[in-house]
Amino acid sequence: MAMETHWNGDKIVELLLKCGKNAIGHREKLGFELKEDGSLVTDIDRQNEVFLKQNLETDDCCFIGEETIRDCNEAIVRKTLQGRCWIVDPIDGTAPYAHGFLTWGISIGYLENYRHKHGAVILPDSGEILATRNDQVIYARIPSLDIPVSDIDWTVLAPPPDAWSPGGMIMLGQRYTRYGRVPLPNPVLSSGSAVQALASVICNKAQAYIGHMKIWDVAGILPMMERLGILAILDNGTPMTCNVLGGAFDLDPKSKEFWGLADTVRIARPKALETLNEIMPVEKT
Repeated sequence: MAMETHWNGDKIVELLLKCGKNAIGHREKLGFELKEDGSLVTDIDRQNEVFLKQNLETDDCCFIGEETIRDCNEAIVRKTLQGRCWIVDPIDGTAPYAHGFLTWGISIGYLENYRHKHGAVILPDSGEILATRNDQVIYARIPSLDIPVSDIDWTVLAPPPDAWSPGGMIMLGQRYTRYGRVPLPNPVLSSGSAVQALASVICNKAQAYIGHMKIWDVAGILPMMERLGILAILDNGTPMTCNVLGGAFDLDPKSKEFWGLADTVRIARPKALETLNEIMPVEKT
């Protein structure tokens, strides 16, 4: 995998493999705590984040992680995003992970000058890895997390189909599952992990996603979506793009939704998204 600026694809994949192995290796004796917002956190979330910070953060490349982001004030936020920055989610889907389910992942995103440039994610239990490489998105399903990066057999992904399928799977976020509704005949699935759900859209296992997320949930995936022509539009009409300052995310440190989306987002290929909005119009509030 080629290197561009601070993005070294082989190194990033190696870090993901190590984090995945650490998470699986400690899962049997795992406990969890509740954070202030009611979400779960484990010692593995913290361990993986410390490990990633030690291996990614440099004097000229900042680091944002889900478990340490509360320490950021507005000045730090602006300084971080306008330069070079890593945004990681050490365990995306901590709830399913902590309870022994397989729908969780790990995400690393690279930003430069307010733009998501590159990303990579791993779904350790299924052995699936997705990453950007130059202008491409590459995919592999590995037999073991011990595999050397040089032995991974990568496939270049094509954009998923654009047509809407009445039988296509729709992935739902946790918040939307609790408070939203889907008056469609389509099957739906709430996996508890944005990384796993959006990877399913990218790999054409699911045709759409509806939900809410924080910036670290999608930082590794957004550069892939852009390369594959997958759109994301908030219910208030704002597009979620690789431009962090585009208005999709709440960047006010005083806000309860700090780092979160300003509204529910719908994600799919253009024609599929258009059809979804026709048969399930956005509810105006």
